[in-house]
Amino acid sequence: MENYAVTVGKASGIMDNPNLYGEEKYIFNLLVSVIALSVKT
Repeated sequence: MENYAVTVGKASGIMDNPNLYGEEKYIFNLLVSVIALSVKT
């Protein structure tokens, strides 16, 4: 559980929150990629 905690870097002050994704449509884009790969195979 310690690895999934929200942490703030001491030197940089950057917050690392593993519960947030890089972009808002991450799940949608991932799903589209999986569907496209399934269609190709």
